[in-house]
This record gives sequence, structure tokens and C-alpha cells, in this order.
Amino acid sequence: MNGDCERAEVVIVGAGLAGLATASLLSPSCSLVILEASGRCGGRIQTRSTKYSSAPVDLGAEYVGQYHSSVRQWCDRLGVSLTKRLRESSASLLPKTIILGNVRLGSRDIKKLNLELEGIVERVTSLSEKVDPVQPWKSPRHLADLNSVTVDQWLLSEGCSERLRSVFSDLRPGSQSMLALLSLVAGANGQAFFTDSEDFKLSGGAARLIEAVGHSIRGLVRLNSPVVKLGVQGRMVEVTVCRPGERQRSYRAQAVVVTTPSECWSRILGLEKLTPTCAPKMERNRLLSLMVDTKGRTTEVRTANVLTDGACRLIWCESEQGVDSIDFSHFRVLAGSFAGVSKLGRRNICYTALDILGIPSGDLMAAYERRWDRSPWSHGTYPVFGLGALSSDHSLVLGGSPPIFFAGDSIIPGYAGYMEGALRSAERIAGQIRSFLMKS
Repeated sequence: MNGDCERAEVVIVGAGLAGLATASLLSPSCSLVILEASGRCGGRIQTRSTKYSSAPVDLGAEYVGQYHSSVRQWCDRLGVSLTKRLRESSASLLPKTIILGNVRLGSRDIKKLNLELEGIVERVTSLSEKVDPVQPWKSPRHLADLNSVTVDQWLLSEGCSERLRSVFSDLRPGSQSMLALLSLVAGANGQAFFTDSEDFKLSGGAARLIEAVGHSIRGLVRLNSPVVKLGVQGRMVEVTVCRPGERQRSYRAQAVVVTTPSECWSRILGLEKLTPTCAPKMERNRLLSLMVDTKGRTTEVRTANVLTDGACRLIWCESEQGVDSIDFSHFRVLAGSFAGVSKLGRRNICYTALDILGIPSGDLMAAYERRWDRSPWSHGTYPVFGLGALSSDHSLVLGGSPPIFFAGDSIIPGYAGYMEGALRSAERIAGQIRSFLMKS
């Protein structure tokens, strides 16, 4: 053992939402320390201010669904308010503007596509009713077998058109298993996944929740402390940290909670044998927020909700009034991991999005981006469960391998990629840790 050694009953690896929430739940009853590799708390939640608006910009997780009960309970308890996103009411599941294969669909084609989508949504919703969002591998055999079928393969078997399959492009239909999609739908209480799964945002940005959760445990976080090794020694775990330019430091604990995405576990010696062979992969897309001067086009731009299967997928747009009473629209752009996108610069992605909207490039006020795909401790924005990933092997991660436990949004498949998943996993693991410590 090199350097100094510090003792704690629990060591938590990662100061994202799951790590901070776990610490918040455990701190009254046990000693603990939180080791964060980067120089900030928050994980894949990041909020930044802009000079154009009093409203901040979220560059990571931000949405809360209608049935995300854990997020709502934590927000109520901590005094963090939620704001309902403004949406144009519509009986259609699809937006008014759809561009598939570089072709802008007419109203007749959109109506036909919407009817086909309604049928498939009803079918998916019906199947999801028998899927456990926490342990989907325990679903009835005919559903559990969909762990070996991609979303695209299932859509083909249902006779879906190529256009309809393109509508599912942001769900990674070629790589994500159909069981994974059913888990997400079950977690959103069925059809709400397609209509109300992202209806709310946190007032003041998602970082408000990070600040509120971490307030009482601020002194327990060790920033710039990347964990490089975990070693079980009898009934204790030795955690080795190697800060840049410093000698190694060790911590000894009765239990360790790892909250970093499983794709990053290979960076920690001692975890490689615990890494599931079919762990979820992090989606290597890029998130951008564009602020555009509307120049009197406020109403027109606000209702522009665009679906495209190209390099840029416009998730939502909202009209706001910034400083000096300048009206602008705020667009959220998802630059997916499509062929060639990794070679596109931010400038090209921004202008591609503006071209889709029919907005002059000169009206772009600002663009903000966070390259999660380049972060060594996230590797992407959200987890995607591929073929075979949701087998009983995942239950080893869900239950942990005492004295090493796991938390994070990817631990509970039905809420993967959402703050709800991070909080539910924290609540679950905190209970397991308490029981484990009592027996130790």
C-alpha cells in the first residue's frame, strides 16, 4: 500500500446524481467518502448560464417524465420545483414537419405514417404491460426472448414500413434489444413513454437537484480523485486513488458503491472480472443547444417540431425572452452516432439544423455543446442495452457483489438514461448497504 490511508465504512465512486443521492441516504448512519475523478460534481448533469437569458442551459440530463415518482419526491423534499414544458397540443403522435431520407413528407404521408405508428405503439404498450422494468429478464418467456431481437428486427417482423422504422432512429433500433425498449415503456407506465416521458424540466436547470442533494454532504466529496484499483482484502475493500502529479492514496472501507457507467469499469483494476460480458454501451452522440434570434417569427418557430433521421435530430424548441427583451428560440439538437457525424464540426451541425428549420444562419446567436462521448468517465450520453444485455447476468449488477455494489441510471433498465434511474438505484442500493453493514 502506497501513500496515506483513510478509513470509512462506505466509499462511493462517482459524484453524479446516483453517487450523491446514495451518500445523502447513508450519511446520517455511517461514515463515508465520495471519490470523484473530475473536478466537479454532477456526472452527466451539467447546467451553464448564458449572457442571453436568465434561464440556464442544460447540456446533459434534464427531462422528467410524468411517472418519474422518485424525482418528484426528491424535488418536493428538497424544495426544487419542476416546470412543465410548453408543447403544442395535438392528437398526432408525430410532429408537423418530418424529414426522412432527406425527403420532407407531405401532410398526407404524415397522416398515413401516424396511423401506422399508432398501431405499433398500441402493440408495444400491450407487450410492456407484462414486463418488469427493474428485472425484465424475469418477464414471461416469449417476452424475455426479445432480449435476442433488435428493435429493428422486431419492427420488420411486424411488417412496419421503412419510414416507420426511421421514426425510431433515436432509440438505436439496429443495436438496442426489443426487451430493452419494452423495459423503458414499462418504466414510463406504457403509452406515456411516447407522449409524456419528457414533459417536465427542473426550474433553474438540472444542476439545481445536484446542488440540493449534495448540500448536506459537500464536505465528503473528494474531487480530482480518480479510482484506479479496488482490492478486496478479507472483509474490507482497499480503494486506490491516483491524482495527477501526486502519489497514490488509499481508502479502506467495509463497502464500496461504484456509480460510473459500466463501460468505464475497465479503467479500474479489480472490476474487470465483474464487468458483465453484455454490459450496456453508452450512446456516443452529441448534445447541442442553439439560441436563435426569431426576428418576429416567434409563433412560427415555436410550433416547429421537427423529426429527422439525419445527422441532426431536433428534440424540442421553446420561445423565450432574453435580456434586453430580445425574443429568441432555444433549440435542443441531438447529433447522433450516425455515419460521418463524428467528422462533422459543431459549426456544420448547427447550420444543418438551421437549414432544416428554414432559419438563416445569420440568426444564430449562440451554440453550446458538451462532448460526453469524449469524457473518459462517461463515454457517452445514455446507456443502450444491446442484444443479450438484459439476461439474468444483469441481476449480478443489480444486486451487487458484496462488498462491492453498483448504482446509476443504467442499473435499472426501465429508467436507463433518466434521472429517475439514478435516484431509484440510489434508493435501492442504500437499503442493501444498510443491511450489509448490519450483518458485517
